Amino acid sequence: SRCTFDVLVVDQTPPMLVCPGNLQAECTSPDGAIVSYPPPVVADECDADPIVICNPAPGSLFPMGTTTVTCRATDDSGNSMECTFTVTVADTLPPQITCPADKIVECVSPYGTRVEYAATAIDSCDPLVAIECIPPSGSFFPVGSNSVECVATDSSGNEGRCTFVISVVDTKPPTVTCPASVLAECQSSNGTPVTFTATAADDCRGAVDVVCLPPSGSVFPQGTTRVTCTATDPSGNTGRCEFDVTVADTTPPT
Repeated sequence: SRCTFDVLVVDQTPPMLVCPGNLQAECTSPDGAIVSYPPPVVADECDADPIVICNPAPGSLFPMGTTTVTCRATDDSGNSMECTFTVTVADTLPPQITCPADKIVECVSPYGTRVEYAATAIDSCDPLVAIECIPPSGSFFPVGSNSVECVATDSSGNEGRCTFVISVVDTKPPTVTCPASVLAECQSSNGTPVTFTATAADDCRGAVDVVCLPPSGSVFPQGTTRVTCTATDPSGNTGRCEFDVTVADTTPPT
């Protein structure tokens, strides 16, 4: 006699699935970064090609911060295994800041010159980068060379820096104002003492001392004498004006 029976071979073992290690990527836009990661390693004793699905899929756009990726492997018997790893998108690069070119401006007041300027910055991840410059735009800059430093800071705290120089120069001479021509009566055979006032003003330095030759109070001889007045500012610029002092004898003898 004989008997028979059936042997049913089943697959109840899930695939072996190993995810890649945690990844870190640099953001490339305000939305994050597209990240392509290596596929998980999968093996199954009965199914040579289990189906592996990861979410988010490789090549997806990952936002700033840490995202957990879940991968599931399923064999043709319906057995499945999951593994997870993280993708962290960070902003570690400083903004690219551009300072204006060095400037040379004329001094216009005793305080210097008010100068306005603009620095610009771009950042791959942050469209609104904060820029701070010291001294700020619109400040008064004194005569001389003034260094300006600008700092751009993105929302992740990364800083980019640049510097430029604002040179305030004084190249204009003072404006010297002489009196009108002076007519004086002769008082002696030596002539006549004559006093007068000349003034000088400088856009950059304010009031400036005036030197006249001959000076005020000198004894001027009969006839016409040319007086030259000069004023020199601290930058060495000299302004001048001239006028005539005429001493005449119009009084008859006694």
